[in-house]
Amino acid sequence: YRVHHKLLKRLPRYRVRMGFGLHSGWAIEGAIGSEFKVDASYLGPNVNLTTRLQICSHTYGCRIIASAAVARLMSDAVREECRLIDHVRMDGTRRPTKIYSLDLDELAFDDVGNLETINGNEESSNLLSCMGSKRKPLNMKQRLMLQRQWNRRWSDDCEMHSMFEQDAAIQIMRQRYLPEFFCRFNMAFLNYEAGEWDVAKMMLKVTRDMLHEPDGP
Repeated sequence: YRVHHKLLKRLPRYRVRMGFGLHSGWAIEGAIGSEFKVDASYLGPNVNLTTRLQICSHTYGCRIIASAAVARLMSDAVREECRLIDHVRMDGTRRPTKIYSLDLDELAFDDVGNLETINGNEESSNLLSCMGSKRKPLNMKQRLMLQRQWNRRWSDDCEMHSMFEQDAAIQIMRQRYLPEFFCRFNMAFLNYEAGEWDVAKMMLKVTRDMLHEPDGP
């Protein structure tokens, strides 16, 4: 959609922005439907919670939201890259859960200079070229490249946190989130969780305007 000339002519700078909710837990898999149509589906409270987290991504203005169950599965280094944004009880659950956000600014790629940086990084450039293949099947080289990357990231000796240090695309999407921002927000959240509403409100007003666009949480 970013390169659709007719769409951009009517809606300048049109962007598709999606939210993702991540949760981990048990579920029941089964075939649901009738004799005319049958679909494989998953049922259970954890499935419902995942759906609510996805909805929360729009409420909080975050692209990727994860529950505490997912955060517990992360390494300490990756968990530190996430931001604790709330501690609430979702509908249909008995206990409150902590909600984390993985902050990434996909609009950073509107900057031509950032795209040139990506093109200079071989792995990120190849991956983006595969993802950007419009309605064209991937060739053998692209399929092998994606398969090697998939195998490498699923291997036991892979350290996912290295992507925050080596992947050019992630570094560009994280560059506006400075340590000062996280420090101030964490202090505001501690006051919010402690019930110091006035102090938390004042501090969150500051962090809201520290980024190029208003911070959702």
